[in-house]
Amino acid sequence: MAVPKDLKPGFYFLMASHDPAFGANNNHVTVTDFWVSDLALVLRSHWGEGRIDGFVLNAISGEPVAGAKVQTWLRQNYNTLAAGPTVETDKNGLFAVDSGGNRNVLFLASHKGQQLAAGNDYYAYQQNRTNRPATHTVFFTDRSLYRPGQTVQYKGICVRADQDKDDYQVLGNQALTVVFADPNGKEIARQAHRANDYGSFNGSFTAPRDRLMGQMNLHVEGEPQGYARFNVEEYKRPKFQVTLDAPKEGAKLRRRGRPSREGHLLHRGGDWRGEGALPCGTSDSLPRLVALVLLVADAAERQPGDCPRHGRHVQRRHVQDYLHRKAGSVGAAEGRADVPLRDQRRRHRHHR
Repeated sequence: MAVPKDLKPGFYFLMASHDPAFGANNNHVTVTDFWVSDLALVLRSHWGEGRIDGFVLNAISGEPVAGAKVQTWLRQNYNTLAAGPTVETDKNGLFAVDSGGNRNVLFLASHKGQQLAAGNDYYAYQQNRTNRPATHTVFFTDRSLYRPGQTVQYKGICVRADQDKDDYQVLGNQALTVVFADPNGKEIARQAHRANDYGSFNGSFTAPRDRLMGQMNLHVEGEPQGYARFNVEEYKRPKFQVTLDAPKEGAKLRRRGRPSREGHLLHRGGDWRGEGALPCGTSDSLPRLVALVLLVADAAERQPGDCPRHGRHVQRRHVQDYLHRKAGSVGAAEGRADVPLRDQRRRHRHHR
């Protein structure tokens, strides 16, 4: 059904009936309400302050409407309504209403023949309270999953927070007791600690073998409270297989390698620059073992022979030296796709 173009601003009901005659017998009628208005009403409540504010805007352009009148009604006991304060919007279309207590508030905005009401009540909750300073222990564990019998390393920091004064400090020399508990909440072990001048402490527990596996926890007995969860399970380490494609062309000396982002690891060195591609499911963060296998395969292609640039014989020990120096810098390959030499200024030596 098309909306009538001459529909005047105001509040309307839309009714739907199974019976075209809207009969009262053996019929189902559905009713909903809606507004036709150029106004938009945006509301927000300040929890605990008993205050609600909002904006009256032009629904078409989004511009604020200054001088709009906002009427309120406060819901009373037995679901009755009482007139509340009436306010006007400022140049930014902003208004604020103090409910005077814990009340549900209804809103109606009016401006130049246009009206719009909020679709629901807004609850203005008021509580005279202040945020008390609180203490807390922040836990860190070296892992999130352990096998039975493994060592659980942990570290904690004791802090104090006063939100009202924006004051945050560490608790130096704080005495506390850390409890290690199983999935049923039963204590496994405990340790007493005293934090250093920076509020920090650390310790370790051994994951148990004689009880139910699952999610276990560390917590502080008493103050300052803190909690950390981790799992203790029998699990298998993920395995992967490294396969090397046959080289498409022979190795050449002094050829610079280019890093790739297409799921391969290309490496380059400072003395003899070659390249080798390793198919892999990821483009970054390749394991160290993958890089080491690639280096061994690369060095295997660098057999002793004549240097095409200088026409001099290259000794076998230079190939071994190349492998040792390049393997020493594999750690730089993690998180990126190229493996630089630790020292690229060293020049390879030739013997006449």
